[in-house]
Amino acid sequence: MPALLVKYNVSSEKEASFESNINAIPILAVTFGAGVSGQIIKYGRRRIMQIAVLIGIIGAGISIIESVTYIMIGRIIYGFSVGLIAIAMPRSMEETVPEHTVGTFGGLYCLSFATAVLTAYLLALILPPDTDT
Repeated sequence: MPALLVKYNVSSEKEASFESNINAIPILAVTFGAGVSGQIIKYGRRRIMQIAVLIGIIGAGISIIESVTYIMIGRIIYGFSVGLIAIAMPRSMEETVPEHTVGTFGGLYCLSFATAVLTAYLLALILPPDTDT
């Protein structure tokens, strides 16, 4: 975030608002994606997950364009895809894994999210210091 603040010349009085918008918009998109997913998974859980992955790739690609507008649009699109997957994947697991293992795989599914976040934070520890600011 410090690099974005400097790159886009965000004043100190607008800094909190800028950070809030960058961080909150994807969460709203996840919420919307989860709501929509509940309605469209009836067309095929696997197909919805494949479409969601493609949507996520597009969103991630857009968010690397060096513009605040594109970063936010990309995060909205990516967040929407995460919302789709968050609902479609557990439903798909319920239907495909043996009944006696649903609890285990459901727990592993949730654990994978926590592990991914922890891994991202640990990888951030090895990044060089941010001296551009």
